[in-house]
Amino acid sequence: MAKKLLIIATGGTIVSPKGAHGAAPDAKCTDQVLRGLTEFLEAADHPYEVARPFGESGLDSSDLTPA
Repeated sequence: MAKKLLIIATGGTIVSPKGAHGAAPDAKCTDQVLRGLTEFLEAADHPYEVARPFGESGLDSSDLTPA
């Protein structure tokens, strides 16, 4: 059996689409990327787990607080 793949969604930099004011994190884009990746892994019958250690993905780090 294949080892389980851990997908860690920590933010939005990689999936930040360009907008009117430059690239900005977007929760919808993050979800689309995760959905595509998990659908691919499910079709390949590969075990995986998604972790969001900092809560909701797609948030700009300048908007995060210790809370």
